[in-house]
Amino acid sequence: MSRWRNPISHGSHERERRHIDLMRQLVETEKCSDIIRMGPEAFMLLCHKLRGTGIVKDTIRFTVKEQAAKFLHIIGHNVKNRIVSFFFHRSGETVSRHFHNVLRAIISLEDEFLVQHSSRDVPSTHFGARLYALQRIHLL
Repeated sequence: MSRWRNPISHGSHERERRHIDLMRQLVETEKCSDIIRMGPEAFMLLCHKLRGTGIVKDTIRFTVKEQAAKFLHIIGHNVKNRIVSFFFHRSGETVSRHFHNVLRAIISLEDEFLVQHSSRDVPSTHFGARLYALQRIHLL
């Protein structure tokens, strides 16, 4: 009897079926907000916007949804690539590549997501009476 066992390998069809099932569960159940900290509708909209940048693309093996889910899971739970690679059954290099692609796409969308106030706006006008009340409490 050999001391070394052959690793358990799964056929590509079985692996793809698992990924499809995982993504279906993620998007179609209440687990979406638990795992990626985003509701299913917002997640689908984000995937559409990421696909529109041209930076994140569907490939034969990886969908934009899977790549975005990995990214959101990492930043939403502060987990390491190793954990995500186990969870999604992907290599650490693949997880890292997808993370950085999604990050580049998010950065390219900064004008759409981040609104910079003009220099003419005074910060206190955004808070009004609440800021004044906080200042009074601090001074007392």
